[in-house]
Amino acid sequence: MSVGPQVEGIQADFIFGITSGIFTAAIDLNGFAIAKPNHTASIGIRTGVEFIYEGSFGGSSAGSPLIDYDLLARLTGHSPNVRADIFCGYTKRTFSEANYEQNLLKYGFEGKWLFIGNAVGLVFTLRVTPGSPRQIGKGSLGLVMYLDF
Repeated sequence: MSVGPQVEGIQADFIFGITSGIFTAAIDLNGFAIAKPNHTASIGIRTGVEFIYEGSFGGSSAGSPLIDYDLLARLTGHSPNVRADIFCGYTKRTFSEANYEQNLLKYGFEGKWLFIGNAVGLVFTLRVTPGSPRQIGKGSLGLVMYLDF
């Protein structure tokens, strides 16, 4: 068991669809963690930034790209190759439209399966941002690069 600030991990994930894409860079900090030989559970925060491109076959959507600045509480469980996070918190969303931004609640789930040296793998993410016309209940699958500490 450990108590006090501790870096859990640093991640970059890339999620690309036919007409959309998300790049996320984040750092996870633990406030409290319980470690067993094959798994760990922790409570902490995630701070990061997401660059979101939304488009259609005719070009980008109005306001795209979007940038989310996140400060999220998270509950994490992981074993050597699998990690799951539940998160909830604040995001400040900015749009490429002149001086337009929103302060939003964001919550969701993220699951990672790391298969190359516990550093590269697949990520599944479900993000919900109530009150925003975009990214409400958006699920996605992509590639993650992750450094575990």
